[in-house]
Amino acid sequence: MPRLLLCAAAACCWLSLCGQEGGSAVPLFNRTEPGRCKPVAELERDFERLSDKARPYTYWFWMNGNITKEGITKDLEAMHRIGVGGVFNLEGGTGIPKGPVTYLSGEWSELKAHAVAEAARLGIDYVMHNCPGWSSSGGPWITPEYSMQKLTWSEIELTGGAEADTLLPQPPTVQGYYRDVAVLAFPSFENGKPVAFSDWKRLNNSVFNHDGRIGIQEYDRQQVIDPATVVDLSGNLTSEGRLSWRVPQGRWTVIRLGHTSTGQRNCAAPDTGVGLECDKFSKEAIRLHFNKMMDRLYPLIEPYVDKIRIGLEIDSWEVGMQNWTAGFEDEFLRRAGYDPICFLPAMTGKIVGDRERTERFLWDVRRVQADLLADNYYGEFRRLCNRYGLISYCEPYDRGPMEELQIGARVDGVMGEFWNGLSAIFQNNLMMRRTTKLASSIAHTNGQRIVGAEAFTSEPESGRWQEYPFALKAVGDKAFTEGINRMVVHRYAMQPHPTAAPAMTLGPWGIHFDRTNTWWEPARAWMDYLNRCQTVLQEGLFVADFAYFIGEEVVGYTDVHRKDLTPVPPEGYDYDLMNSETLLRRARVENGRMVLPDGMSYRALVLQGRSRMTLGVLKKLDEMVAGGLTLIGPRPEHSLGLAAYSPENEASFVRLCDRLWGTGTGPVVDRRIGAGRVLSGMKMEEAVDRLELGPDFEVVSNPGNVPVRYIHRRIGEADAYFVSNQRRSAGEVVCRFRVGDKVPEFWNPVTGEVASAVMYRADGEYVSVPVQLEEYGSVFVVFRPGKPRKVLTAVLRDGSVVADASASGTGEEGRTLCPDVRDDFSVALWVKPESDVMLNTDNPMGYIPHPWTEYYAIYPSGGAALYGEGHATCGVAVGRNGVAVWENEKGYPEFRLAAERPLSGWTHLCLVYEGGVPSVYIDGVLAARGEKSRRSVHPGLNAATLAEGASYYNGDMTRPVLIRRAMDAREIGRMRARGFAPEETGRALDWMSSGNAWLVWLEGDYVTVESDGTRRRVPVRNIGRPVGLDGAWSVRFPAGSGAPGRITLPELGSLHRHSQEGVRYFSGTAEYTKEFTVDASLLGDGRLFWLDLGRVEVMAEVEVNGVNKGILWTRPYRVDVTDALKPGRNTLTVRVTNQWTNRLIGDEQLPEENDYVPGGGGYGLAALSRGAIRSLPEWYRNGEEKPAGGRIAFATWKHYRKDSPLLESGLIGPVRLVPARRMKVPE
Repeated sequence: MPRLLLCAAAACCWLSLCGQEGGSAVPLFNRTEPGRCKPVAELERDFERLSDKARPYTYWFWMNGNITKEGITKDLEAMHRIGVGGVFNLEGGTGIPKGPVTYLSGEWSELKAHAVAEAARLGIDYVMHNCPGWSSSGGPWITPEYSMQKLTWSEIELTGGAEADTLLPQPPTVQGYYRDVAVLAFPSFENGKPVAFSDWKRLNNSVFNHDGRIGIQEYDRQQVIDPATVVDLSGNLTSEGRLSWRVPQGRWTVIRLGHTSTGQRNCAAPDTGVGLECDKFSKEAIRLHFNKMMDRLYPLIEPYVDKIRIGLEIDSWEVGMQNWTAGFEDEFLRRAGYDPICFLPAMTGKIVGDRERTERFLWDVRRVQADLLADNYYGEFRRLCNRYGLISYCEPYDRGPMEELQIGARVDGVMGEFWNGLSAIFQNNLMMRRTTKLASSIAHTNGQRIVGAEAFTSEPESGRWQEYPFALKAVGDKAFTEGINRMVVHRYAMQPHPTAAPAMTLGPWGIHFDRTNTWWEPARAWMDYLNRCQTVLQEGLFVADFAYFIGEEVVGYTDVHRKDLTPVPPEGYDYDLMNSETLLRRARVENGRMVLPDGMSYRALVLQGRSRMTLGVLKKLDEMVAGGLTLIGPRPEHSLGLAAYSPENEASFVRLCDRLWGTGTGPVVDRRIGAGRVLSGMKMEEAVDRLELGPDFEVVSNPGNVPVRYIHRRIGEADAYFVSNQRRSAGEVVCRFRVGDKVPEFWNPVTGEVASAVMYRADGEYVSVPVQLEEYGSVFVVFRPGKPRKVLTAVLRDGSVVADASASGTGEEGRTLCPDVRDDFSVALWVKPESDVMLNTDNPMGYIPHPWTEYYAIYPSGGAALYGEGHATCGVAVGRNGVAVWENEKGYPEFRLAAERPLSGWTHLCLVYEGGVPSVYIDGVLAARGEKSRRSVHPGLNAATLAEGASYYNGDMTRPVLIRRAMDAREIGRMRARGFAPEETGRALDWMSSGNAWLVWLEGDYVTVESDGTRRRVPVRNIGRPVGLDGAWSVRFPAGSGAPGRITLPELGSLHRHSQEGVRYFSGTAEYTKEFTVDASLLGDGRLFWLDLGRVEVMAEVEVNGVNKGILWTRPYRVDVTDALKPGRNTLTVRVTNQWTNRLIGDEQLPEENDYVPGGGGYGLAALSRGAIRSLPEWYRNGEEKPAGGRIAFATWKHYRKDSPLLESGLIGPVRLVPARRMKVPE
């Protein structure tokens, strides 16, 4: 018999606000333990000598069955040599032909066992993806029953007053799988067939709610189902789908609801590993999948579980939406506390009861879905891993039915990702750019010590073997400042062949971090740098002033970036994100701060204007404010959920809001309640003023407008700030640190040197420190408790200030504005781009209101904000494939014009506006002309500010020159013919290198100023002039490189301009040798000599008289050679390594040897498929040497064409011996 469903709107309390099985139990390997951290003296030793525990990892892709035992050993030994400490071993396909090894076969198992054994031998941690490919958990063993599920339904209308015996149409199915959920009937609408309310698919998680809508905007008010009239006919349905029912009078709509597979398959898997994704709401499904993998894997890895850290990973969510699972209605009853059946029509786009109750029910649905995903997928995954002694990892984001902070808390190790620029294909990379700060917030608020990142991932156009360590440094440093403390470099393609190069690729994707890359061996210096950074950043606790509450809406992406938070936190105040689960279960108030169990604490909790909140969270806030919490943000307007929706609870909600925010009508609230305080209706700048809270970090003097990023960690009694320059221009700044009376030191992560800072100014709780930052430079400023002592506050040379710890300014000086220049002007500069640029705004990804790109050489700031409505500024993005012109009126750049033209080496660029019409001249030749702008356009002359959020041009350029008129082609040609000279940026002295023995480059009368005002004169004489190592150099090339064995260069210059093809197209390491004479009178007497290599493309290893002086991979390419010089004849050897690019282009001049998909070397979407090799050559498959003759290199993807532009390469100089002296200063 049918049962009439009388659904109570408030049956009981919400049983599981954030999942009954939630929490964030973290194994000891990744737990931040209260009060436990490495002593700073021990940390300093690890920093100087490197730490095995802080080594970076890499993604190691086995490509579609192309795997050999020899290749495995060679790969892992190569990683070990340069300091890689772990692998994330994934199986991929992505356009690579099928190899001989079948996934999960006996041969595959033997190779996997060998890999784990070799990793254990070498001390390399081993993490595997939990399924073939990289997302998410699936394979051929997943049947439709255990696959991801979605709700499906069919509808018919019946006329009452008779017995119905009818076959209900089966709802649409996928994979031939269907199971009934319920059959419901309700009186049909008087005005016709049902019309779904707005955004119903987003609100029930049929599609991703990308813009975070949480309410029903439009619906037909004549189409409302009374829940009291809903009849459950599920018991009247036969197994054949026939409905037997005596239909009451009137017209009735009958809905047959069921669930079917979404049909989603795992992403980018090898051919034999492709299959359905498992059901993410079902423990049974993930267990089935996990056990299928472990039955094969665990016997292979069990002997090594106690020797190295072994883990499994779930990569980013790339499998679409899921909104149902078998038994969902029972889980809903258990978790939400009421039967959902009568409200299920709301999931098909129908209003049930009224709009309010429908919205509340759908929130309950999304909450249960998110909790099931967190508990039954991610939580169960962790539990299964830990049972086997394995570590669970995940990337907790992308377009899924999730609360991102919740799922990240369920695993042992959370990860983000960051990309190496461009975004010509992945315009939704804006979402991915959130993930480093997202992951670190999850870790900080859940006691996870290590925060990993899929690091330096690249689209084809920003990879292609163009990348190298220095070019990657700034984007990596930025990730460090966002909380990442373990780089997992993306990517290393498993090289099955012993000698072929560059050989195997991950299809078109990623940077080429492989042993076959030209710069692999010298990259150990880069790995040392990452190790030192991670050594410090993995210790202690992150320091943040604010926790930003993400709300409870369970829709869309989490807002993460500073500019997206409400109210916006000012620069200098760091923050974490926090969800309701952490707030309810882990947070308490202590001494006026919100404190978490591992010691993390925050000065205030910021609500972000969340208009809806559960009563449980509101009660927690009331309790915490009474205990001393400072709460910032507006009063919530509505409660959430249907379970607790009752007059009594709504009255309680209002009473609590009145107690916290008061009952006044004014916009500003500043109330003290108990020991706490509530602030609302103001910007954060006013809030911090009221709290008398100064910034934790501030750049108080910045004459060069250096874009400085930072992060602060407290390590026991010490404080460590990582400070990074994001631009390729050196600068000197004064930074102000909120550390009290501690004493600063400089820890150099490039060299491992630690030096006392003897010039700074202490002022109450602040210490101001002058800091020198090289191009893309970085330093740790570490503060330890120490006795007050006399220090220097300034230094002068010949009466002019060199450095002053008391200096102050706006923090952003040097920006150029041109209010009186518009529509008719020219901007000229020289550029040397190092990767491609986006030349159109075609975007296949969707959801992007304003197309964007990376790496503007000149950033167009918002014209309306600078000059008024109707005004824009212009800027350019420059790449090796051309130039793009952008304009910005309203705060976001808009694409205006592209000039597709290959740029090789230093190139003259002139942007001309004439009557508002833009034109681009490249090397004096008109390359493109656009159409008249609809706005008044002013010249842009600046790089982006930090607040504008753009990244910084990844290449070299001269300072833009403004000409206040439109130049013609002849004038531009004459300007280009004059050439350019690199700007000299010499310093008088370096005060950060050796404590109280400063390095002085320029002679003069120096005066030091001590903190008590005492001035001491320190004359520095007899330094001498730099000695140029001009003239001829001998250059030796390795055998088999296509270059001659040895050449003599009459003078240094880029090899890509050499007349010999073998030299012009050379890729690899060339050995430059020069003999020179040093007069005995120059040595000794305290004089130092530094070797300055000038321009290097791209890495150099220096040897003087047989003494190795190390690898130079960052600018300036300079090293102290004093101890290696001798009177008389000296021999200098410089081994310079460039990229693969030139050789690959050189090979394109030769006959083709393999079959590739035509069109390789293109841009945009074409780069994802064109250029793939169709079959691997026999010699490669057999592990034989490449046949002699013909092409030099071999690669499985064609990234270049015959006419692709070459890169500058080699030692370009000028090479000089630069003398210096030490200047003793008080310490």
